[in-house]
Amino acid sequence: MELPDFMPYSDKFSSKGFVEKISRIAKRAGSKLVYSALILYYTLQSKEVSLKDKAIIVGALGYLISPLDALPDAFPIVGLTDDLAVLGYVINKIWGQVPDDVREKAKEKLSTWFDEDELQEVEEFLSEKAKSESRSEDTNKSQPAEEKTSEQKEEKTAEQKEEKKDNKKDKKKDLKTLLKKAK
Repeated sequence: MELPDFMPYSDKFSSKGFVEKISRIAKRAGSKLVYSALILYYTLQSKEVSLKDKAIIVGALGYLISPLDALPDAFPIVGLTDDLAVLGYVINKIWGQVPDDVREKAKEKLSTWFDEDELQEVEEFLSEKAKSESRSEDTNKSQPAEEKTSEQKEEKTAEQKEEKKDNKKDKKKDLKTLLKKAK
């Protein structure tokens, strides 16, 4: 999957800017957007997430904070739609790496801004995520194990290239030996 072009916004991210923005837009943005933003914010602080994913998170949170994005946040109703789409994309990408303590911390913070009905929306969101995650795990169990990181894929590709080189060298050696014997 190709990475969306929100990485230029990574320089807009700061902890202070994030907290100010979320505090200001929480009610208008809705519990799902705020929960997604909090998950990314707290995941960014986790040591369990790769540097590459942290860079993507910073880009997404920078996009959220930036007043200059595809749909300016000042537009009623649609203004935060693009932000939700970007956060949703990144959440889907990293959801399996989000530690339980991060999820709990985000829900706890969410309860300071939202009432029970709005928190119920987040619970439904979480159960959807859990179902899709278990479907994904079931699919992975029925299929052969694949490399999980791009580094592993690159490593395997490099090994395959090296193996091909060795095979070519062996074939050349065999050919030279045959030519010498033929003389």
